[in-house]
Amino acid sequence: MLRLISGALAALLVAPLTAAASNFTVTPTEINLSASATSALVTLRNLSKAPLRFEITVFTWSEDERGTMILKPSSDVTFFPKLVELAGGTSRNIRIGFNAGAARDVEQSFRLFVEELPDQSTPASNAVAIRTKIGIPVFVRPAKPARTAVLEGVTIEGGRVRARVRNTGNLHINVENIAIKGTGASNAPTFSKDGPGWYVLPGATRVFEVPMTAGECGSTTAVAVEVFGHNTSLKGAGQVSPAACAAR
Repeated sequence: MLRLISGALAALLVAPLTAAASNFTVTPTEINLSASATSALVTLRNLSKAPLRFEITVFTWSEDERGTMILKPSSDVTFFPKLVELAGGTSRNIRIGFNAGAARDVEQSFRLFVEELPDQSTPASNAVAIRTKIGIPVFVRPAKPARTAVLEGVTIEGGRVRARVRNTGNLHINVENIAIKGTGASNAPTFSKDGPGWYVLPGATRVFEVPMTAGECGSTTAVAVEVFGHNTSLKGAGQVSPAACAAR
């Protein structure tokens, strides 16, 4: 079971310090608010020489077990400004906060989006404008945080190892990576590989999938899985049948 004492939470969060797009950065890449820290600053910096325009939005954030993000408009978190114009090489702080009286027993999850707006100084053309958008997780922590999780099962379907992780605590989990080791006849190793992790929000279940090649799956009779996050891990195992290797 994943468990972490609340006092060590900030030091063990796994996230880069800066989110970088092609011509701007956003710092930090994760915001943690609480009854004792009801506001924070996000720094938006223009790395280019040209002026840039941005729109700032906030949504409540949840996910299904496949990791599909579900966003809904929210007024629980306040932020300012909503529109930002930056000259080349300059920066601007965005203040984000919430009402301490709105805190709950379970961590609340939001996403702050910083989206680059089209350049209005040049005439429109037939080219497709790509609008860069960065999403920053914003968490509002409960008064009594507890981080726990279980690995509910490991299955192999369609040539993929599927690890089902359920968050049983009231804080998000940041899964760093999934390590898979396969064994075959006489318990001989057949393959070893890692898969990417992601957030598992409180009360949610996430299925992490790691694909195997046809050769790896065909020579493997069992897999061992280890899910890493917050300086600890969850372990599980699954059996591989010939039918499990058939692609879907």
